[in-house]
Amino acid sequence: MFVPENDQDILDGARGVKVQVSDQKWLYIEGHVIDGRNLFPATGYLYLVWETLALMRGTYLNSMNVVFENCKFMRATALTKKGHLQFNVMIQRSTGNFEIIVGDSPVVTGRIYETKEQQMERVSFDLPGIPKYEALPLTSKDIYKELRLRGYNYNGAFRALQECDVSAAKGRIKWEDNWVTFMDNMLQMAILREDSRLLYVPTFVRKLAINAKRHVDWIAANYKEQEPPSLPVSNNYMTGVISCGGIQITGLIASSINRRKILAEPVLESYKFIPNFTTLDVHQSVRVIIQLILESALSYKVKSLELIDEFTAKDVSPLTTIIKSVLKDLPLIQPYLKILSKTPLVTDIEVEDKKLNSETNCLLVVASHILERHERCIIVIVGDADYVPSSSSSTDSNEENNHRLQEETMEPEIPENNNSELDDEDSDDVALDGNYNPIQDKGKNDIWEEVTKEALEALSENGFIISRESPDYNVPTDDHPKLTIISAHRTPTETVLLLQKKTEHKPQTFIKISSSDQFSWVATVKEAIKNKVNDDIVLYSENEPNSGLIGLVNCLRREPNGKNIKCVFVMDEIKQINLKTFSETQLKKNMAVNVYKNGQWGTYRHLLLNGINVVEREHCFVNSLVRGDLSSLTWLEGPLNYNTALPSEKELVHIYYTALNFRDVMTALGKVTVDIITTDRRQQECVQGFEFSGRDSRGNRVMGMITNMALATVVAADRYLLLKIPDSWTMADGATAMTLYGTLAYGLFIYNGEYFQQHEGTTMGNSLSPFIANLFMSKFETEVKDKFEYFPRVWFRYVDDIFAVFDTKAISLDNFVAKLNNRFPTIKFTYEVEHNEQLPFLDVLVIRNSENKLEFDRGQLKRGESILIHSGTGGIGQAAIRLALHYGCTVFTTVGTQEKRKFIRKTYPEIEDSHIGNSRDLSFEHMVHKGTNGRGVDMVVNSLAEDKLLASVRCLARGGRFIEIGKFDMALNNYINLQLLQRSASFHGVMLDQLFTERPSIKKRIMNLLEEGIENGTIKPLNKTIFKVDEVEQAFRYMASGKHTGKVLVQVRTPEEELIAAPTPQKFSCMPRYLCDPAKTYIICGGLGGFGLELADWLVLRGAKNLILTSRKGISTGYQNLRIRIWTSYGTIVKISKADICTEAGCEQLLEEASELGPVDSIFNLAVVLADAIFENQTPETFQTSFAPKANATRYLDDLTRTMCPDLRHFVVFSSVSCGRGNAGQTNYGMANSVMERLCEKRREDGYPALAIEWGAVGEVGLVAEMQEEHIEMEIGGTLQQRISNCLQVLDTLLAQKEAAIVSSMVVAEKRGGDAAADNIVDSVINILGVTDKKTISLHSTLPELGMDSMTGVEIKQTLEREYDIFLTPKDMRTITLARLKEMHEEQSGANQADKNTENRFGFEMLFTTIGDVTENNLPYMRLNSKVEETSSAPKVVIFPGIEGVASYYEFLSSQLDAHVICLQYLSESKEETIADMANAVMPVIEEHVTKDDPINIIAYSYGTVVALEAVSILESRGYRCSVMCVEGSPKLMKGMLDAVNVESTEVFETALACRLLSLYLPLETVSTHQESIFKCTSWDEKVELGIEIVKQNINVDQNHQRKVANRIYRRVQALKIYTPSYAPLESDVKLYKAKYQVTDNIEEDYCLSQLFKKPVEFEVFEGNHATVLDNEELANTIAQNIK
Repeated sequence: MFVPENDQDILDGARGVKVQVSDQKWLYIEGHVIDGRNLFPATGYLYLVWETLALMRGTYLNSMNVVFENCKFMRATALTKKGHLQFNVMIQRSTGNFEIIVGDSPVVTGRIYETKEQQMERVSFDLPGIPKYEALPLTSKDIYKELRLRGYNYNGAFRALQECDVSAAKGRIKWEDNWVTFMDNMLQMAILREDSRLLYVPTFVRKLAINAKRHVDWIAANYKEQEPPSLPVSNNYMTGVISCGGIQITGLIASSINRRKILAEPVLESYKFIPNFTTLDVHQSVRVIIQLILESALSYKVKSLELIDEFTAKDVSPLTTIIKSVLKDLPLIQPYLKILSKTPLVTDIEVEDKKLNSETNCLLVVASHILERHERCIIVIVGDADYVPSSSSSTDSNEENNHRLQEETMEPEIPENNNSELDDEDSDDVALDGNYNPIQDKGKNDIWEEVTKEALEALSENGFIISRESPDYNVPTDDHPKLTIISAHRTPTETVLLLQKKTEHKPQTFIKISSSDQFSWVATVKEAIKNKVNDDIVLYSENEPNSGLIGLVNCLRREPNGKNIKCVFVMDEIKQINLKTFSETQLKKNMAVNVYKNGQWGTYRHLLLNGINVVEREHCFVNSLVRGDLSSLTWLEGPLNYNTALPSEKELVHIYYTALNFRDVMTALGKVTVDIITTDRRQQECVQGFEFSGRDSRGNRVMGMITNMALATVVAADRYLLLKIPDSWTMADGATAMTLYGTLAYGLFIYNGEYFQQHEGTTMGNSLSPFIANLFMSKFETEVKDKFEYFPRVWFRYVDDIFAVFDTKAISLDNFVAKLNNRFPTIKFTYEVEHNEQLPFLDVLVIRNSENKLEFDRGQLKRGESILIHSGTGGIGQAAIRLALHYGCTVFTTVGTQEKRKFIRKTYPEIEDSHIGNSRDLSFEHMVHKGTNGRGVDMVVNSLAEDKLLASVRCLARGGRFIEIGKFDMALNNYINLQLLQRSASFHGVMLDQLFTERPSIKKRIMNLLEEGIENGTIKPLNKTIFKVDEVEQAFRYMASGKHTGKVLVQVRTPEEELIAAPTPQKFSCMPRYLCDPAKTYIICGGLGGFGLELADWLVLRGAKNLILTSRKGISTGYQNLRIRIWTSYGTIVKISKADICTEAGCEQLLEEASELGPVDSIFNLAVVLADAIFENQTPETFQTSFAPKANATRYLDDLTRTMCPDLRHFVVFSSVSCGRGNAGQTNYGMANSVMERLCEKRREDGYPALAIEWGAVGEVGLVAEMQEEHIEMEIGGTLQQRISNCLQVLDTLLAQKEAAIVSSMVVAEKRGGDAAADNIVDSVINILGVTDKKTISLHSTLPELGMDSMTGVEIKQTLEREYDIFLTPKDMRTITLARLKEMHEEQSGANQADKNTENRFGFEMLFTTIGDVTENNLPYMRLNSKVEETSSAPKVVIFPGIEGVASYYEFLSSQLDAHVICLQYLSESKEETIADMANAVMPVIEEHVTKDDPINIIAYSYGTVVALEAVSILESRGYRCSVMCVEGSPKLMKGMLDAVNVESTEVFETALACRLLSLYLPLETVSTHQESIFKCTSWDEKVELGIEIVKQNINVDQNHQRKVANRIYRRVQALKIYTPSYAPLESDVKLYKAKYQVTDNIEEDYCLSQLFKKPVEFEVFEGNHATVLDNEELANTIAQNIK
């Protein structure tokens, strides 16, 4: 790769540019953030080229007039905070062609040239200073809200658009003397123009003209009083020109890209009442208990200990693992978890062998049988010396106890005396079993006193104990004198008790809270908080079940001085209650929140929402939930059913078979984006499937095509695109013919036309014939091009009009139209000219086809012609072959495999063997020219892409026709050559999608052709592969693999034998999906707010045709105006209601207005007015402000809808996590939301629909986003903002669930993704490859070895880029292993997660990462490739590898060195027992390759440093000179790494080592399942043999090699354990290269190397950790510079 370094290079047009965000010059680039990635802007590339041209010319950039042409942006480049990008800019002096290269790949190509002022005038013009708008314009806030929703997170100078009209045709941009940001803002205008929520990036600019001097002068002359100037910009949609001042951008093409998958998944929970004494599963029990503890303690740091002792059942897992998972779902919580056990445990939790009281200040202690062991010991003491603990030792009957927990009666009164004491003599010599006497000599203390005492000592003042009692344990009616029973949960395997350390009770102040007394209690509560600082302030509510007390208390306790707030909420209506007496016993438990409901005390708790149940529906369709991920293909609920009323042109068809086409695979993989299929947002959600067979409503067998959603159970079919299935065909046969033969009929025989687009040097799109193409080209070149720099875009729209945009003054229109009339004498053409007001020098020519008859052949296939048909075994290939053979054509075809070649020979014997070529290379071009004697073929039917497409063009004969049926190159706007026009050939892009929007006459003609073909036998069914209805993913993967021949079908129903059989409704399993009834009305209170507008948009896309949006102010912003205009264009009626929903009369008015449009189906209350303040500053008025649109409106709507809306399906209110979890400063907001939640519960109980959703912070729109526009990833209270798109996605789930009236959704910061994502990257890849059992593969296999082909490679590449931010070159894709992929993901997250990764990777995982090759490992050393030739003179380098002792790991490092490099390998057969033995063993190899005349450059890594320094001491004693470079290694560091593993315990040490070795062959999940059995092995050899057997069961490897590797590494670790350096301080020079993320902090900066060397130790730090630093290019360069 050439990197320019001097002035001469720049003069020659080559320049290297280093771009670093931290550099002041490039600091503004930080603002160009797209989809969360800081991408270098497209205009930035062009600026680099412009700047390079200025340097070549030796002129000032702002004085130049430059033109860019045909600029193609091939890929994006991402910047990091600390990294940099190296751009190499190259411009050809003679042509101006340029390219920018990053690494070895071009990212931008095009042409630049300088032109004169006179030539620039035609493209530089002034616009009016202040644009006039017909309606409310979009403000800057509106603009960047819309762009933010699409994935553009712009900030800084990239947010310079000040305003624009709703059509983005005109606006104003702020000029800040920055060409890059200003032109990028001009491009933003083009993006805004589209009605889309897709993410677009520029891929092509046909022309960019910059008159820099005039632009700057224009600003100075007209905008000198503005600071900064705000310049008018025009975006002419018709001409594709964006212009402002001296800048004009023409022919921008932006392509949509898939957005990254959100790794931060929301936590979805229900929020419901849970009695304190109840039955739960153990996971729910722990979740409830942890919330009870945190609610009481109000602590963010959770220190928890779990005691595993002889009372712990052997068959139960530690609760700490569940506690850990629960804490992950809670924001801000920082856990410190530990298990105390005498025996080793297989767990990821820290395990120590020590007593409970060795720890202090614990919030939680977990132990087994805390109370039960007390009772057992009492029994032992009174008589049974042979008593053995069991789970059936309760004194009461199990049945009685279970009944008590299930009935949930109030807890019994606590007796005055609950202390049992035993005399000393009662405990003498009593054994718990035959060998153990735990209470001997304990005096009066019971057996449990010791563990209880230790637990209490370990607890903090308000600490808790979880006691795991037996499943039939009878919960005692009394408390321990030092412990209070808070709750008891009966699970299937145990009874889980929550006990709290007793504390002294405080005086209590009771204050009644009511939601209906004008909030007079606010002042009373404020006074109590201020004056009763030593009291428990008990806020209570009684006989008011809809009180918002819980939300109030949750928020109040989060405020300063709020910890002494308690809550008593009696929801049951109890007459003449004395609340103090009633709650006295409960309040003694010192719980923060106490709720009495259904005769039980309990609390409201968040539980994980159960998975959504699959529903049974008549209409289901298949769609991918994540674009590009085939594993996400799912059957979803659709809107149709047996009785659906359809328009007259539609017919309900029950599908029996649906066909997959290549378009379906390409869109599912994300290789073709949905906007290529349709630009209608309403159809973009699902574009899968467009061919089917089934039965119509009369029972006839039919086959047909539709635009999309044919991969379904029923479809609303187009009557004009339906055919009856011939009696001789099966139903499956009918699904094989329509699209294939329809495409060929449309492309080879019919031309109906949509557009013809002419670019300079290129013809793409649908040309009607060589005649018109050549006619216009010649006319343009002779009469227009020389006179006019602007090269126009040209449209031909056939049948109705032909539109052309160009300078009508420069050509002879009469002559032009006369030629058309001469060519088509039966059709009369006329023309007229329309003046273009926006571009006064351009006019619009309209050529009228008055008789509307312009229909003629496209491909014009004739008998006896020659034709090349690519992918001949595919569906369209076989159909084309059959048609061509029917017409007597000479057929050439291509296939991809030998099996397919045999299929062609067998199925179509008329095709000569020499006419069957290879579709996977370019050899078919030679085949065609040889078979036609150099003439070429008359027609090519092409589906190949890129270089194969160009080769196919070269196969055409003079006058030939090129029929392009693929979408890939057209979507990417790839070039084709002018060879087509030079040889009178023509290019025809066939887009069958266009047929679906054609006039009925065109559709009918296609169907007639197909009927004729079926009748005369030309059209026959194709062979097929059929998958079952539940095998959709397999069907897609099968087709993507390219292994199929013919068609791939999915069978939906079993066909009947009868030709006519009336269809009956049949239901299928699918995921539920919210759907709107177009005949009904949908109300959104607060519908013009941020979330409201997005919800309305979602409802419209789901089918809503009648919307009522409430707003006090009405339409007040341009963004609101924009969205409503869009919905209206979809045919939706949108009414803005100003009814005051804060009053009952206003709510009644709203429902009446809605009913006028149709029955009310759903109501969503999103209305909110915030009046946030800490409680000290709250007033009754601020509470009333928050209550009015929430609590009051919901109460009125609840009452009224019960009678006014009998068909109401959903009643939804938007609450907040502030209510369920509390948030300081929002007591009024929390209380209002809590009232809504109680109302929803009551509605559910009464049989009415209701759902309250507690949302966390919402991103992009809404209250939080409005306040933090530029900080989309901002953390708020331990939560991240949930993308609005994700909110709407989970809304499907929340609305479909039936288990809870209150649900919650929030994204917990740093609790999702991370390590799990690193593990899942392997799962993602192997799932794409179709590997069903991960145990059968090795992590060290390359992707091709695992079966990756071109199609699965595309999916893998896109998945890695979208979900893991890993970008691989094609070469990388062929060589990378799964192990390396996992490492790369950990490195990729290094800037944010490296410290965490290092914390989680220690010991053996860091010490060695590979095991080497079987054959190479038997060599004493390996000579590695470097930058020098083997015969040249150069320094010598000896590498001491890590503990694995193999050379392959160091190939990258060696490749960067100007030296002869050998890497030692520590022979696997060697039996060295010590480090000194190893050093002596390598001495002969070293001395063979070095002399005493030159210094020996020694590079030692990790474990190799220990051996290397021992070897250096020997070399120095023999007279050699050494220069030592230690990479992440020293004796002290290596010993420290071993300390991470328990080297003192032989069993643990050997188990950890064996498991690490196994993980190099098998997934960690597989290894973990065998960890316990390995631990039980009695020797290392036994562990090795077991490991070999485990590997053998999963993969096939060399067992002898495995054994050698295991024993070799074992000996080396043992040698390190006993090693202490004994040599004198070394004389050699030494340098230390450290990784930024260290494996230990308890070591000196120089890793204690200064103790081993006489000279000072110099050290440098590099990005990476111990395992990844060797891949650091900067490290390699530094080592190279220090070689002597």
